[in-house]
Amino acid sequence: MKILKETTDPQTLRIIPRSYVDTVDVILTNERTNTPVTLSELTATTNGGYLDITNVFDLKEDNNYSFEVKDVLSKTIYKGKIFCTNQDDYTINNGLYTERGKDNKYVIYE
Repeated sequence: MKILKETTDPQTLRIIPRSYVDTVDVILTNERTNTPVTLSELTATTNGGYLDITNVFDLKEDNNYSFEVKDVLSKTIYKGKIFCTNQDDYTINNGLYTERGKDNKYVIYE
C-alpha cells in the first residue's frame, strides 16, 4: 500500500512494475465512491529497480484508492492501493504491534 497526501504539489508513486516503460496511464478508483479517474500519458522514470511516476494526484484525505498502471498498449504492468493521509510519518501498523517479553523459553522434546 502506498501512502500519499492530499496536496496540489507533485508526488512520486514508486512501484516495481512487470515491465519498465517511459509513458504510462494511471487509473485511480476511489473505493468509497467507486469512481475511476484516468491520468493519461504520464512520464515514468526508471530509478534503480523502481519505476517512479511523478504527478499531481487529486486525492482526498482518509480515502482508499485502488490504482492500475498501464503501458501505451493498455497492458497492465502494476496494480496496487493508495491511502491518502496528511499525517507526517504515517505507518500502516502504527500502534498495532506490541513486542513480546524477552524471557523466551524453549521446550525440547526427545
